[in-house]
Amino acid sequence: MRWQTGLFLGACFMTLTALFLLMQEGGLMQEGGAPRISSQALAPPAASDGPFVNTPPPSTIATVVHAPWDTLFVNRETTAVALAADLGSLALFRWRADLKSFESWRSGRLSHFNSLDLLHPGDTVWALSKGEAEYQFDVLPSATTVELEPGWNQIPWQGSEATPRAVAAILGVTRLFQFDGASQSFLSFDTAGPGRLNSLQRIVYGATIWVLAAEARSVELLPPLLGTLPGPRAGRSTPLALSADGTRLYVTNIDPGTITIVDTDAREALVEIAVGSEPRGLALDPRGPRAYVSSFSDSTLQIVDLVDGTVLRSVGTGSSPYGLVLSPDAQWLYVALDGADAVVEYSTATMLPQRTFALEEHPRGLAISGDGTRLYVAHMFSGRVSVVDLAQGTVLDVVSTGTESSNAQALTIHPSGEKVYVPHSRSRVSNANLQFDTTVAPLVSVIDAAEITHLRSELIGIDAVDRPVNMPFAIAFSTDGARIYVVNAGSNDVSVIALTTGLGVAHIEVGKNPRGIVIDREQRLAFVANTLSYDVSIIDLESQVVLGAIAVSASPFEADVQRGKEIFFTSATPDVARDQWVSCAVCHFEGLHDQRTWQMRDGPRNTPPILGLSDTGPYHWSGDRVDLFDFQKTIIDRQGGTGLSDKDNAALAAFLGLQPFEQSPFRTSDGGLTSSAQRGENLFFANGCSTCHAGVAFTDRLRHNVGTGDDERGGSAFDTPSLLGLYDTAPYFHDGSAETLQILLTMSDSMGVHGIAALAPQDIADIAAFLSSLP
Repeated sequence: MRWQTGLFLGACFMTLTALFLLMQEGGLMQEGGAPRISSQALAPPAASDGPFVNTPPPSTIATVVHAPWDTLFVNRETTAVALAADLGSLALFRWRADLKSFESWRSGRLSHFNSLDLLHPGDTVWALSKGEAEYQFDVLPSATTVELEPGWNQIPWQGSEATPRAVAAILGVTRLFQFDGASQSFLSFDTAGPGRLNSLQRIVYGATIWVLAAEARSVELLPPLLGTLPGPRAGRSTPLALSADGTRLYVTNIDPGTITIVDTDAREALVEIAVGSEPRGLALDPRGPRAYVSSFSDSTLQIVDLVDGTVLRSVGTGSSPYGLVLSPDAQWLYVALDGADAVVEYSTATMLPQRTFALEEHPRGLAISGDGTRLYVAHMFSGRVSVVDLAQGTVLDVVSTGTESSNAQALTIHPSGEKVYVPHSRSRVSNANLQFDTTVAPLVSVIDAAEITHLRSELIGIDAVDRPVNMPFAIAFSTDGARIYVVNAGSNDVSVIALTTGLGVAHIEVGKNPRGIVIDREQRLAFVANTLSYDVSIIDLESQVVLGAIAVSASPFEADVQRGKEIFFTSATPDVARDQWVSCAVCHFEGLHDQRTWQMRDGPRNTPPILGLSDTGPYHWSGDRVDLFDFQKTIIDRQGGTGLSDKDNAALAAFLGLQPFEQSPFRTSDGGLTSSAQRGENLFFANGCSTCHAGVAFTDRLRHNVGTGDDERGGSAFDTPSLLGLYDTAPYFHDGSAETLQILLTMSDSMGVHGIAALAPQDIADIAAFLSSLP
């Protein structure tokens, strides 16, 4: 027994000394307490037929308790005697922050060392043992809340495996300590930079850590994922993703508002999960069965439990989240907010926003470098790419892919990491002789990642190396980077191009309106998500043929509206377009506009949105389209199509008539007007603006001379446009001469009837606020 006593007292003295030196370092010994960990279960998931993953996560974890000293997280009710028996431990210590002392227990002794009796879930203890022991503890499947008090806190980490930097940011601390039983030493991390306090590399579920809190803080953690931190890898935003083992495919379905989990071996859908309106991006957490989904119209992020197929949590975001991508270490989720002109960084442990990067208009596609230091952002209407330095939190530069670039909604980093590829269209607005094959062009631009420059010499003109296609939308690479697969949303195909020769090697027809592609790890199969046929095409990469398609959802529309939508988005058939060059959607993607002013034979024409058309006829700035059936002329004259059948033309009209305006993001959270917009509403009516902009759609459906020039078809009178959706339809007027609402409202009377420059600047701002709030 003498050696046990000596071992116990010596080790006890060394450990306690180390702890108090740790707390006193830099004068940091303060009033404060240990953490209180409480389990707060989320709402129970709906009943399902899960699991929908190949291997469900374990419910228990085995950990090794090292001799002589180690720390342990206890998450079930027990006694010191029982725990010591399980571990073969000679002594147990628990820090009592409220008493600023240790409670302790020692085998075979009744003394002041016997104050420790019961142990509760959330306790952390020191154990003194003769040898190593394995301890099984339960994984808590619910969310947990970490309560920090000012001063030092000893806590068990009950989140997913994380980096020390991420844990420090989440908990709002600068230093972390963890005892390593294998080396019998402390590992530490300091956010200030490199040095002796940088040995701690990762924090696993159940690890005991010490943190110094400046103030009381409560942090709720999502239920843990039990996988390990992944290695460096580049990532990109995409509407579908494969599990690491390739047995499960996860696909977003925009119109139904769902994601579908597919068994790739059986080639069948397992379950369809409602995730909110218009899901656009999907990212899989590599540490476990969890997906993050952006719901565009709902302005929410959905966190989906892929074991039972339920939404774990819904998180509100800024306006219109589109692309999303995880950092290589899975600690941060970056979300492009199309309507807020920003990218927001979220912690995957808490799903709370960390940083916001203000960017140019309409950020959509995202890609992140393998080392996690750079984020590339594609801007929808301009085709420009913002480059964000994530380490410094700054925008390094914005790269132009050409003044006429448009429809850039995705981008992908080459496997070498040296270049970034951006699929997009070129809108040839400077061309005064617009024909079907001179209106738009399909391109892939290449950006040098090191120099942050557009490599014009490496621009891929898909029509030159493959054949005419419409709306390049997404790309993927072979593992060796020798081949690029370009998904063309308008022409319903995939162009396969050898980068070594710059020539097309295959052209593969897929489903309707494809928008995403993933390739399995073995490079045997590619999966292409087809938005409007609601299925996934399976491509054999060796033979370059489609093996079949897996149905993943169904249209929520009536048959004629669905058919009309397919016509609107496609260039694949000769009745709609000649040689697959032009689709309606290339200028009016999803009912929007393209921010372009085209040089038509009638004069300059600013592209209007096609939303709310049922209330705003006649159409075109010159009012030459009487009803929704008249767009047959556009298909023949502009797109080179042979023309639709009466049935298809009626279907197109049905689709066009059912495109509503979304509520303005400039309204209050309850959908009302801000105080500025309320003042602007009064000024709008007091100044006679409603004379022409009348009714629910704010248009009298008549033509007026507004002093902006002559129209070669109808003189100087133009159709009164609706004011709905003005917040996102700049520039204004038929010729795009007003870049902002403020410019429009302050033009002199000699330049148009909208000039109300005599009003005070605040009045002008209030009217603009009202107009921006419509509808």
